[in-house]
Parts: sequence; structure tokens; C-alpha cells
Amino acid sequence: EKSQLDIGDFNLLLRGMDDLLGKLKVLDRDGNNYPIILIDGAHGLRHMVANPESRDVLKAFFDWIVCASKQEKLCHVIVSSHHGLFVRWLHEFSSGTNRINLRTVLMSDLNKERSIDFMRQYFRHKAGQKLPDFNLNSTCLVEPDYEALYQVLGGRIPSLKVFIQDYVSGISHHDAIMTHIVSAERSLYEALTPEYWPNQVPWTKYEWLNCMREIVKEPTGSVEYHKLQEKTKISRTSLDSLIDHKLLIYRCST
Repeated sequence: EKSQLDIGDFNLLLRGMDDLLGKLKVLDRDGNNYPIILIDGAHGLRHMVANPESRDVLKAFFDWIVCASKQEKLCHVIVSSHHGLFVRWLHEFSSGTNRINLRTVLMSDLNKERSIDFMRQYFRHKAGQKLPDFNLNSTCLVEPDYEALYQVLGGRIPSLKVFIQDYVSGISHHDAIMTHIVSAERSLYEALTPEYWPNQVPWTKYEWLNCMREIVKEPTGSVEYHKLQEKTKISRTSLDSLIDHKLLIYRCST
């Protein structure tokens, strides 16, 4: 349970990690091979901040990362999340008395050239898995129109992967695109009926419509976070909730 984390037990866990990493370092004869610890889905950590005891645990965890990686040079640690707000939250958490050293690497949407290259490589990989004898001259599975796909799906890697998986699994080019359009329409309907969400949400359909109205006005199809707040008068809690529910996408600019 998030509210039952104990700082003492957590420190015991971290000491156990230190012992394990120390043994791995002894086995490294060259002294140049560092284990890599990958913590995926790290946006879940932000829910620990509400509880003071959990916040102490979280601070101890980040302190340990800095010590184990930068000071003791026992390992590399990568903390990753697909959630755009995670980077903002991490910087906010590391301010003041919680100051921690971090280096952020942001992965944005692919441009057209990279999107087409990614789709082409991923298609050939998935096609090869399904059909061991697959080749580009095969008539049973023709490469999709990557240019058209980019116009519909843009450069979001998750969307591109899902489309290719559907297409290779036997769904037609047209039907695979329609699946994404129907999914988008369903999201629009859900946004306009917040009262039907399993858990109560802080935003109203009028707030969401105001956000969309401002976004479609922009040639780039995007608005800076604070400018959107200013123009629509939507609260930060409501705007963050729209992002949490994947009705808006937050992209860091730094």
C-alpha cells in the first residue's frame, strides 16, 4: 500500500541493493562494465508525494540513485515514463529541500522521415515474425502506404506500432486506420460525458471543449500549457486530469 511504506524497511532494501551491486563490481575484472537498472512506468511514483512518510521514502530512493550511480559508480540508473507530466513533476519534486541531481532526456514524436523509416523497419520485423519466408516481393502481405499513414497518425510511436501490428495480423489497411479513427471518436465521446467515468473527474465537458477550441485555432495544433490555462481559465487540476486520461497530450519543450 502506498500509505504503508516504511522508511526503515526501505533503507534495508537499498542496503541489500548496495551489497548486490558491490558483489557485481568485484566480478567486473575490467572495471568498466556497469549494471543498468531500468525503472519503467515511474510516473506511479508521483502518487507517493501526498503522504509525508512516503515522500521521505521517495527522497531516500532518489538519494540512493545519485549515490549508487554518480558517487560510488556501482551502476547506471534509468527512470523512464511515457507520461509527459512526469518530467515536470520530477523537477518540481527535486526543488527546495528535496534537491536532487537529474539529467532528463526527452523523446518527442518522430518527424515524417523518421516515422516512415520506423514504420518500414517495424513492418518488416513483424511481417518476418508472422511469415518466416516473407520478402518484399511477396503478394500476400503488401507494405502499407507510409506517406498516407503519417498524414493520419502523425509521429507517435505507440500509434504507429499498434497500426502495424493490426495490419500484419490481417486487418486491412483501411480497416486498421478506421480502428484508430473509431478509437479517437470514442475518446471524444468520453471527454464530452465526464459524468460516466468510473472515478469522478474534476473537469467538465465545457472546459474540455474550450481547450479543444483553442488548440484547433493554432496552425501547429498545439498550445503552451500555461497559455491554455490562461485562455480557457481551466484549473491546473482539471488540465492535468485531461492529460492523465489521455484526452490531451503533454509535450515537454525543454
